[in-house]
Amino acid sequence: MPAIAPSGLTTIKGFHHAWEGDLLASTLLDQSLHRIRVRDGRVVYNEPIRIGTRIRAVHQHTTGEIVLWSDEGELIFLTAEDIDSDEEQLQNFMTAVGLSPGEQNDLATAIANCTQCHALDSGANRGAPSLARAYGADIASTDFENYSDALDRVGGQWTHANLTAFLTDPQSFAPGTTMPPLPDASPDLVENIVSYLKHVDAQY
Repeated sequence: MPAIAPSGLTTIKGFHHAWEGDLLASTLLDQSLHRIRVRDGRVVYNEPIRIGTRIRAVHQHTTGEIVLWSDEGELIFLTAEDIDSDEEQLQNFMTAVGLSPGEQNDLATAIANCTQCHALDSGANRGAPSLARAYGADIASTDFENYSDALDRVGGQWTHANLTAFLTDPQSFAPGTTMPPLPDASPDLVENIVSYLKHVDAQY
């Protein structure tokens, strides 16, 4: 719950070693794929992968590609690619957007503080919600089990504006949240953090 309206199901073989043997379910209402891992007859992992359109069917081609068929008659092809390490990903981002050495140091320090609790791996929500797909996602929507009531009540999505407001002043955005304020959260630093989260989301 809530219902996702599943429309198709396939077993993944030869796509990527991290997904080998998992199930991939397409959905209509949820407009997502769900990567499902079953061990000893029970589901031990369910990763929603937002697509943003109603998916009528999912199929793995003989080439190994995963093919989705949308309600609009569109074919969407998914391929696997290894991503950079967290450190490489951050450095590549900072170089690409042209941050100054001081801005790079501030952003690297802030991300290091964030990752003391939050992972940048998709679906890693055990100690705190993963940041891998935070940008654009529904607020308090991962399978993390200990969201504060304050954040649960907010509703909406993690848009650029909402992430900016939350990181600038967590208590003003969600009074009672357990998220501590960022040290030295200048507008420029907050903007760089939000832009980096958008970049990380695009990698997944």
